[in-house]
Amino acid sequence: TSVPVGVSKASRRCLISTSTSAEMIPKVAVAVAAVVGLLAVFLPPQCAVPPGGFAPTKFRPVPAMVVKQNTRLTPDDPTYVEFLKHRILGPESVVMRGSNELYASTADGRVVKMELQWRDGKLIGVSEPESVFENPTWSPDCVLHAFQSLQKRRAFHDHHCGRPLGLALSPQQTKLYVCDAFHGVAELDLAEGGVRFLAHRGHDVAGTPLTLPNHVAVARSGTVYISESSTRFSLEDYPYDILENVPSGRILAFDPHSEKISVVAEGFAWSNGIVLSPDECELFVAESARYRVRRVHLCGEETGEVSVAIDGLPGFPDNLRMIDNKLSVAIFAPRRKFIDTLSEYPMLRRAMFYVPIFVFQFIVRNYGLALLVDTESGEVTDELHDPSGAFSFAVTELTDVGNGYAVIGSLLADKLAFVKPFGSADAQAE
Repeated sequence: TSVPVGVSKASRRCLISTSTSAEMIPKVAVAVAAVVGLLAVFLPPQCAVPPGGFAPTKFRPVPAMVVKQNTRLTPDDPTYVEFLKHRILGPESVVMRGSNELYASTADGRVVKMELQWRDGKLIGVSEPESVFENPTWSPDCVLHAFQSLQKRRAFHDHHCGRPLGLALSPQQTKLYVCDAFHGVAELDLAEGGVRFLAHRGHDVAGTPLTLPNHVAVARSGTVYISESSTRFSLEDYPYDILENVPSGRILAFDPHSEKISVVAEGFAWSNGIVLSPDECELFVAESARYRVRRVHLCGEETGEVSVAIDGLPGFPDNLRMIDNKLSVAIFAPRRKFIDTLSEYPMLRRAMFYVPIFVFQFIVRNYGLALLVDTESGEVTDELHDPSGAFSFAVTELTDVGNGYAVIGSLLADKLAFVKPFGSADAQAE
């Protein structure tokens, strides 16, 4: 048994063997894909054809680390609480300003503000969401359409409404940065009011248009780091980008002095959430399509180099945050053997581009999962699960909100849920 890069030998107990053999390959997956390939003769492509056509790459994912199921993301955990049922839609990314001001990016195309209500360190309520940002083409109909979509557990992606994703505050907490997948990267002035776009979608960055801004992180210097998930597909076609697995994702940087955007690193297979290390010498990047977290070195002789921080994750990593110097890794969905098998068969994956996108919701398993990881050792120190997917699912973020609580971001939830990620005495005793 070998240990994936970025994971210490001490974590061997958390890993399964990296050996693979032909007998492990589920033949049914290949057979199904072959049938789809035949059907592709009669079906048109189900997404916009990217530049150069569909070009799936062959790769072999590192086997998944073993995780131990629990029910920490459900009411079984005594610290788990829910608020705003049906009154907030798809809070994908959430940031905390001060001690009680919460901002969330939502499926109906807005960024909303809420106030947390505390009593003796216990979270007892959340105020009604108040809109602080809508993109220029937004309309009230977006709320209804998003609600209807989420009731079917389907993502709502609409150019007209927009889809704000990653959020980050400036170090002084006077500005809020928003990545809207359809419109670009916006800066909200929380002190004086007003909105300006640092870059609109389509903005030229080193000869390639900005295509899918996803997440953002802000350094103390004012530099704004941006993850661009893909330069080949837009958000509504993201399953096809995952299938193709062409590493077209980039990490960009907006310089507040020159107001220009440059490329910091590239070659990511769906670069997703990003977060700076406490000393800002590393930028951690969730590489969703490869089940890993990579680090971009920003200081010293290694500046500009990219290495693997955590590999063999049990699912698709989404947004990243730091909680008590631990890396919070939200897992959007668990891995499926069907998808892992197809990774070594590019031609069969090519056939999947002719499958209607709604089919993919039957492949993705509803399961809630978030991990806390020591970035030095690669050890998973805490796991939070909802095996049923009934309470927490499509988890996109776990963000510290104070008093030991963290908020659970989700692409598809119609509520706001909180839990103490390091566990209560009851949870730890199980």
